[in-house]
Amino acid sequence: MEEVKMTPKNVANYLKSNFSNRGGLKSVFASQFLSKFDLEQLEALKADIEAEIQARYDAIAQEKIAEVEKLGYKVIKA
Repeated sequence: MEEVKMTPKNVANYLKSNFSNRGGLKSVFASQFLSKFDLEQLEALKADIEAEIQARYDAIAQEKIAEVEKLGYKVIKA
């Protein structure tokens, strides 16, 4: 069996392949994978995920602001 180098992309693809139809990790994978981390590590992982989600929301907002400003409007955050 060929050894697979675990690059970030390979890890992401492996995780994506273990998602259920509802967008969550399959229970068997979650119990086998997440149970290997202690509470502190899970909290750190959660914080990193939440930061990434917020960064993506911010990027979407910036794209929409740029579109509106391109139409000549001024955008001010309330």
